[in-house]
Formats: sequence, structure tokens, C-alpha cells
Amino acid sequence: MVLDNPFISDMRVNKEASSLVDAGFKVTIVCTKQIGLSDSVEIDGINVKRSLDNRIMHPLRWGFSSYVKEAAAEILKLQPTVVHCHDFYTLEFGACVKKIDPEVHLTYDSHEYFRKWLVYQDISGWLNRLKGYLVWRSLVRREAKNIQKCNTVISAGEDVGLSLRDDHNLTLHPINIRNISDINPDPSYTETIRSLLAIPDDHLIMVQSGNMYQSDKEIHQMVAEALEVKNLHFVFIGNRPRHYEVRAQISERGLGERVHFIDFNEKHLYNLLASADMGMLFMKTDKWVSHYFASSNRIMEYSRVGIPFLSVAQANSKRLDDAFHSVEFFDVKITGSFNEAIERMISNLELRTEGARRIAPTLSWKN
Repeated sequence: MVLDNPFISDMRVNKEASSLVDAGFKVTIVCTKQIGLSDSVEIDGINVKRSLDNRIMHPLRWGFSSYVKEAAAEILKLQPTVVHCHDFYTLEFGACVKKIDPEVHLTYDSHEYFRKWLVYQDISGWLNRLKGYLVWRSLVRREAKNIQKCNTVISAGEDVGLSLRDDHNLTLHPINIRNISDINPDPSYTETIRSLLAIPDDHLIMVQSGNMYQSDKEIHQMVAEALEVKNLHFVFIGNRPRHYEVRAQISERGLGERVHFIDFNEKHLYNLLASADMGMLFMKTDKWVSHYFASSNRIMEYSRVGIPFLSVAQANSKRLDDAFHSVEFFDVKITGSFNEAIERMISNLELRTEGARRIAPTLSWKN
């Protein structure tokens, strides 16, 4: 497997690799280096080699092609039967391996619908944004060329797979592997969000877990509208830099009485989420088609623990709501919409929770 991060908390990759190990495969993940982490380590039976550097992210830099060939040669020393490329940055390396050794089975695992994930739009400064656009355009072209060399294409959602097939006129049919969570309760962990934060029993808890895609303006608008709801606590669980940026901003504004931040811990995630009354999903679905189609981890996590959730317009949220009536929708561009969705959720909380609890038995990572 080739991965564009140092393999610290990439659950999709972990689950796929672990499944292959359980099935008897020898799995090596070739991923990026990070200061303070071992260059070679075994994790859950997976061999992890942190040998790639940040050149993997810069396809327009001088020497990139030479670096790809150099990295491909190192991958070939592992004598792989299959090279499984996780997401768009790594496909160039797998395609190079395939060119050198056509017998290698090349798999492209598309976590995102990159062609419609316009990440450069959020870069500050017109010059940096232009550079970002040029990199994005280069990667889109490279994906279109290299996907034709693939023996297998895996997508994180049915809509993404169909789009990839149609965009690139693929003769193969992409395989849909949703990001179904396999988090489980930890019987030895007795804390809940309520006990950790000393929240009164008659107050409600709304939790946002995972990446925070909101802009500063959006996060403060959503916090303000949530705080208009009497006795509601807004809890964020995360460990990315953005999580700590927002925590500092909320602290500076003196809004910490009913807005809380908990560091992410995979072992405790099930227990904490299950102790909330509702979840919340925010993604940039209005700007990035990729986010609209994505199989978001937190959708699966909320559903796995049996809590209903609020959501922006999103394909998988809509599918769940159509089947189980467990979601309330809002539009962050409309002032007051988030507040109204929270109030609707509270008014229908028993019904929405009942629907959410019927979802978990239908979700199976193994299947």
C-alpha cells in the first residue's frame, strides 16, 4: 500500500490493511516520514515503512519525475504482487511501478472525488491560490492518465465510483467500500461526555466529531445559533490543528461554558459518542461535489453508536434519512437554519433516536 500520510490515524487504511492481514496477506504500507516517528515499524501485523517525503505533494516541482522513479524502485524491492494506492497523490507512484513491472496488480483506492474537490479555493492569497490551482489541475490530469493503468478501482461511495467510471470511460466497474466504522464500546472506560464535562442531567449534548471544515465565520455563526438553544451543549472531538485553533478562538471569546473540546482517542470514541444526544455533520458540500458524495467517517460513527444527527445536504445523510428518519438538515448559508434544525431535532428526538438505533445492525465493515 502507498499512502500520502505517516499512518497515524487513517482508519480507512488501517481497516483495509488489517482485513488483508487477517486474510493471510503480507502487507507493507509505504508512507510519508514524520519527525519523531520510526521509519520502520510493525503495527497490528502491518509493516510500515515511512520513506516518502513531502515531494509526494508537489508534482510541479523540478525533479518530481525523478523522485517518482526513485520511490517506485524502492517499492519494487519489496517484490509486491499488488500495489494499492490510497488516494490521488500516490497513484503516480503506483503507475510508475506498473510501467516497470506490468505483472503488478495496480489498485487505486479513491477516498475522495478529487476531480470535484477544489481544495485550492480555500488557499489565502491570489498567488498561492494560483499555485494551488495549477497543482490541482496537474493532479487531475495525472489521475485521468494513470487510472487507465489500474486493474482495480475502489471508491468510498457508490456515487464517487460511478462518477470515476463515467469521467474516465472505464471498462471496469469501481468497487464501493464505504467507510463503515468498526469502533466498539470499551467496557473498561466508564467516562461519558456528561461525566467528563460535568454537564447536568437535564441538559442536552450535541457532538461534532472529526475534521472541522467550517471557516471561522461559519463556526462562530453555528456556535452562536447553538447557544440560543436553552441547556444545549456543543462538544467538539478532534485532534487536528484546526480543532485546537477553534478551541483557542472560543476560549478568547469567553464561550466555554456550553462549548467544549475533547481530544480524540479512538479507544474511547464509541463510549463518548454514544453518550451524546445527537451528532452534527458539516462538510463543504455546497462547494465540493467530493464532499457531497463522500462516505464520511462520522456519518458511520454516529450511526454505529445509534445517535441521530444534523447534517448539511449530503448524499449519504439523505440515504440514511430516507431509510431510517434519523437526520435533520440545515443550510449554513441561511442565518437561523442551524438553530431551527436543532429545535426540530429536539422536538423529534425520541423518533429520530429510534430510527438511528435501527441503523447499526445494517452496517458491517466485514461484509
